[in-house]
Amino acid sequence: MEEMEERIFATEDSLSAHGTSVAGMKKTVEQLQLKVNDLENHGRRKNLKMTNHPEKTEGNIPLADFLQTTLLILVSLPAYYTKLDIESVHCALASTPTIYKPLEKHL
Repeated sequence: MEEMEERIFATEDSLSAHGTSVAGMKKTVEQLQLKVNDLENHGRRKNLKMTNHPEKTEGNIPLADFLQTTLLILVSLPAYYTKLDIESVHCALASTPTIYKPLEKHL
């Protein structure tokens, strides 16, 4: 009978230790999930999407250089912001739009 009691106590102690371990792992998973969400959000905040920008507005200068000067003016940044950190710039993969003339009405 004593042997059974010892086994039961040992099993309960083991179960208690596993419960504590699982609780610690759950806390770690929650912290890591918060960290992943934060990192994903920081990555998105670095991206800037510009739409309805007329084609060939930048002329013959590279698009990154054009945006470097234009964004400073458009956003009205203070004078000590002399240069933005632009990692990459690309245009949408669409053909250059043709200029459409309005249809003439024949009466």
